Amino acid sequence: MNEQKTTDPNQEQRTGSWFHQEAETAREQGRYLDALVACDQAIYHYGQEANTVKFAEAHASRSLAKRRIFAETGDGSWLISAKGDAQSAYDIMHAAGGRVGVAVPLYSLGKIQEELGDSRTAIISYSKAIEILAEAHDDPQSRPAFIAEMWTRFDIVKYNGGKLDRFEEDFKGILDDENEPQYNRNVLATGALIHMSEVLLKKGQKEDARKFADRAKQIIDSDPALTERKKDYDRLMAKIAA
Repeated sequence: MNEQKTTDPNQEQRTGSWFHQEAETAREQGRYLDALVACDQAIYHYGQEANTVKFAEAHASRSLAKRRIFAETGDGSWLISAKGDAQSAYDIMHAAGGRVGVAVPLYSLGKIQEELGDSRTAIISYSKAIEILAEAHDDPQSRPAFIAEMWTRFDIVKYNGGKLDRFEEDFKGILDDENEPQYNRNVLATGALIHMSEVLLKKGQKEDARKFADRAKQIIDSDPALTERKKDYDRLMAKIAA
């Protein structure tokens, strides 16, 4: 079978990084099919470039796109598929060597493990990822706000929405990191609040869940760029109102 040549004169100039950014943009705009296609193109080009780190990160990006599809459709098959991509990202970085590189893929894997109901394994993944980044003071990923958000995840799954004082202490760490861009802090903070609200709702604590959702809404309303978080909030409120 003959391969059809591309008609795009710029195609040959595009790199893994270009396709990766296209995937990230498409995902944030809710164009999930475009995001998945761009992720595959990024993975192919990173492979050609022998860029192992970015090769793994593109798998993680594909996993996140699938998690977004799961959030909108409720089809658990997407979450299982996302777990495969997250596991691949972790395995690739682990095989490449270097302790720090596995932290973020491991954290992402933990989120999916939690969503699939495997709380015990998620706790292990979270604690190991936190330990790695907390010790990697010079690594760009070792950001106080990010680590604080990781702690909120750990707190929520370990104590099943209890220990609110501990959650609030770690949540404050997100807001207090002035070196973190405001948008990033807003993403991390709203994610933590919505996550807590969802867990409380599952426990039947609807009013408590609403309080955390309201706190998330205050931040979302203050930042028009939080389009994906707004979708998360709307889905959460639909559940609370049901």
